[in-house]
Amino acid sequence: MATQQNNNTVGRILTFLTLVALFILVFVGGFLFGRFDDARSGQPVPLLTASLMNTQANGRVNFAPFWKAWDLLKDHYVDRDNLDAQKLMEGAIMGMYKASGDPYTTFLDQTSKDTLAEDLEGRFDGIGAEIGLRDDLLTIIAPLDDSPAQKAGLLPGDKVVSIDGVSALDISIDEALHRIRGKRGTSVVLTVFHEGANLPEDITVVRDEIVVKSVTSDLRENGRIGFIRIAQFGENTDRELYQALMQLKKNKKIQGIVIDLRNNPGGFLDVAIKTISFFVPKNTVAVIEQDAKGNRKQRRTTTEGFMQERPIVILVNQGSASASEIFAAALKEQRSLVQLVGDQTFGKGSVQELLPLTSSSAVKITVAKWLTPQGKQINHEGIAPDVVVDYTQEDFENGRDPQYLRALDILKQMITQKAQEHTK
Repeated sequence: MATQQNNNTVGRILTFLTLVALFILVFVGGFLFGRFDDARSGQPVPLLTASLMNTQANGRVNFAPFWKAWDLLKDHYVDRDNLDAQKLMEGAIMGMYKASGDPYTTFLDQTSKDTLAEDLEGRFDGIGAEIGLRDDLLTIIAPLDDSPAQKAGLLPGDKVVSIDGVSALDISIDEALHRIRGKRGTSVVLTVFHEGANLPEDITVVRDEIVVKSVTSDLRENGRIGFIRIAQFGENTDRELYQALMQLKKNKKIQGIVIDLRNNPGGFLDVAIKTISFFVPKNTVAVIEQDAKGNRKQRRTTTEGFMQERPIVILVNQGSASASEIFAAALKEQRSLVQLVGDQTFGKGSVQELLPLTSSSAVKITVAKWLTPQGKQINHEGIAPDVVVDYTQEDFENGRDPQYLRALDILKQMITQKAQEHTK
């Protein structure tokens, strides 16, 4: 009995030392890695500004139940010889991060880290849909343009209740990604509730290689209107948008622009700020960062915009999230002749910092929230359009786009109004 107790004591000491080492890695890593918005925003900051040990009156947290639970499992579990201490520790960390109540604060094992790297590269095998948690339910934020998810009929706001028949009602985003992604040519069945539907629908999606193209553009209405579609704010989006805008500007007849941010799940914050700078004066506030203490810091544009004068209508919907919400809000609040048309946006206004944990794992922690230039909350609130226009399942099935048509009408009215004011 004494030997068993000694072994328990040694085991707890070793585990404790391991956890201490991991926490030190987390703290030190906060100074070494940049912030991420859906991955990264590029501003290195310390991770924590206050002790976590302030939840009890004496300034201490009682870890005795944790160690007791550890020992009880090890001593009483029927297959205790098959227990993997490494997996148990990772499970404890996953549970701790999940208990934060923030779906974007997560533990990443090697597979999850690889998935994140694929996302940043913009090329991977899957269904081509951004997913997140809304009201603790797995939700389709946005199917990407021309993706298998979009072609199969998945819509922004769809609630996923099962994946290949396995319940998704209590699942992390990372676990959902593991289940949904797979080799091209294979299929996955998602059981979803469309918004307003009474019954779920099984949707079979055949996986394919997903290559995300950030920006597409063309001229419409006999060259009077420029149309720009921004699918995400990736590493090259600012350069692609600059080229598209310069190409549109060469046409002397262009009088206004429609910018389509629907189903744009976000991306790099710094890239969003660079794209905002094309449309506003230098040193304009693009977004406000609010940290854990409530301190606010303005993020400003650093170049002079060359497309400040033309009227703009921005299309948004439930699939417009994160960096796309920052873009839409900045243009709406910081310059004239801008209107938003469509649906309320998703409401993802937080930034995550990726921190190393071990050689094969990391953690992603929400360290700040983003506010609009006027100080309005984005997270869980979203951005309200100036003109609400529904886009129904029937519209989708019949190839109609009432949101775009309304945006076009509004833009023409804005162009006429500007011309009348110019002649006065």
